[in-house]
Amino acid sequence: MPKCPLCGSVKTKRSIFGGYRYQGTPFYLTRCLGCGFLYVDPLPDKDVMKKMYDDADYFKKYWVRNSRILGYYEGKDAARDNAVKTLDVIKKYKNTGSMIDIGCAGGHFLGAAKEMGYKCTGLEPNAAMAAYAKNTYGIDVINKDFCEASLTLPKFDIVYMGDVLEHMSGVDNIFGCVKNVMTKTSLFVIEGPMTFNRSLYNMFLALNMVFKKDRMSDNPPYHILEFAANTMRRAIEDNGFRLLYFRITEDSPRFVEGFDGNSLKEKAGRLVKYVSAEVSCSPVGHALSLGDRVFLIAAVR
Repeated sequence: MPKCPLCGSVKTKRSIFGGYRYQGTPFYLTRCLGCGFLYVDPLPDKDVMKKMYDDADYFKKYWVRNSRILGYYEGKDAARDNAVKTLDVIKKYKNTGSMIDIGCAGGHFLGAAKEMGYKCTGLEPNAAMAAYAKNTYGIDVINKDFCEASLTLPKFDIVYMGDVLEHMSGVDNIFGCVKNVMTKTSLFVIEGPMTFNRSLYNMFLALNMVFKKDRMSDNPPYHILEFAANTMRRAIEDNGFRLLYFRITEDSPRFVEGFDGNSLKEKAGRLVKYVSAEVSCSPVGHALSLGDRVFLIAAVR
C-alpha cells in the first residue's frame, strides 16, 4: 500500500487531475488524505528516472519562465534575467560566500551568481548539461546523484534548488542530504512550481478535468512531488528548517500548454490565466498564498 512521501499516511485518493502514462505504465496523481500532499503513485524507480532525464527532448521542450522561449539553450538570456531577480533577494540575506546549485542543468543560474561574486559549484546528473555548464561558465560541476555526492561534499554557505525538488522522491531523505552540506549559518533556497496550489487558473483546470473522459497525460511523470503552500511549509518545518522568507507568486502568462489554440475553451483558458496571475500577485493573493510558484529561503533550526 503506497505511503505519502510527506507524512507517511496510507490514506489516499486519486486526484481529479488524473496523471501520466509513460512507457505503458500509469502514474496517478494521488492526494494524501492525512496532510493533503499531492504526488504520483507509483513513484518512478531509478531506471524510469534515468530514461526520462537522459532523453535530450527534456531540455529541448524546456520553457523558460517569463518568456515565450522554448529550449534550454535558446533561453539563456531570459534565464539569466530570472536568476538576477532571485539573487537580488538572496543577497539581502547573504551577499557573499560559496554556493552549490543542486540540479544546475546548464548553469544559467550559477553563471549569474558567479558574476555577482559568489563562489559557485554545480551538481548535475545529466552529463551533457554538466559539460555545457563547465564549458560555458567555467564552473566546477559534479556529475553525480546529489545524495550520493552529499556524503563527501564540503559545506556551502548557500544551497540552491531551482525547479528541482518536484522531480525528486523521498522528502525527508532529500532534506537530510541538504543538511549534509550546510552549517548553522547556511541558507537553503528553493524555487519551483506549485502547479496545483490554490489559484483561479487551478480552479479552471479542475473544472476542465470534470468534462474529460481521459484525464491521463501521455507524458513522462517529471513532476512527482506536487507541493502547495501548506505542504511546502510542512516539509520545511518538519525536517528541521526555519523559514526566513516565503513567497508564492504566479508568473505572467505565456504559452499555456493545452490552451494555445483558437477554440473558445482555449481562449477562455488564456483569459483565466491572465486574470489568475493578476489576482495571485495582488496583496490579497499574497495574503491567501495564491499562485503557482514558490520562492523560499530557510536555515537549519
